[in-house]
Amino acid sequence: MYNHMSRDVTSSVGYDYILRQCRLRGKVDSNGVVAAYLEERLNMGVNFLLSAEIDHPKKNYKFGFGMTVGE
Repeated sequence: MYNHMSRDVTSSVGYDYILRQCRLRGKVDSNGVVAAYLEERLNMGVNFLLSAEIDHPKKNYKFGFGMTVGE
């Protein structure tokens, strides 16, 4: 990505794996931010979610979890 006004350039690489019971996604960018997201199917219509985002230069760490019922 390129922002013409601030002349800031950022690049990122991501992945998305779909496995039998879960889906794993993530990305790494040039600012030092690493993010991952795991969605696991427990039963039909019930999913468990885990997520994390780590920003090393700013020392900002975010972790979360959740559950989706019905779909």
